[in-house]
Amino acid sequence: MADKNYCDLVYAWFQCKSEWDGENRVVPYKMATFVTIGEETGMDRRSASKYVKQLLKIGLLEENDDNKTYVLKTLQSSSAMLVPFTTLRQLVNSLNRNSVNLFVYLLNRYLGNGETSFIVTHKELKSRIGLATTTTSNNIVINDILDILRRLGLIEYELQQVEYDKTNIVVTKVSNVLPE
Repeated sequence: MADKNYCDLVYAWFQCKSEWDGENRVVPYKMATFVTIGEETGMDRRSASKYVKQLLKIGLLEENDDNKTYVLKTLQSSSAMLVPFTTLRQLVNSLNRNSVNLFVYLLNRYLGNGETSFIVTHKELKSRIGLATTTTSNNIVINDILDILRRLGLIEYELQQVEYDKTNIVVTKVSNVLPE
């Protein structure tokens, strides 16, 4: 999603903490305090609160007051893929939020595309993390994030020059687990 108030990291936190109740993936209210979410994702309580409220607003989370749980919803079944907690923790502890958001975005695109190659552009990825899309001077930020994710063994990609100043990024593989 291109909504700057949406946070993949907070949704991923809910995915990691959720349990299957026979019908849905759920997280008890007691476990999902804004302080806890903030501490475990590297943000403050206010930011965690804002992002949880946004997830509720856009329908990725629902509150079940009868069971005192948050219920996880997905926009498509492929986005329900869980990123293992160890992988998420290592990414959060070592990379910035933009890197984690792009990784989760690319993983969802890869799974949504049937685990086959797909094309993205610098403009699309810059828009995803809130960078200006009308200039190429900040393409280096995207290039650096992609390079680190490749070095970590999480993505494989190729660059395709399509015009003098336009390059497509062909993502050929995205893994949700760091290699041993």
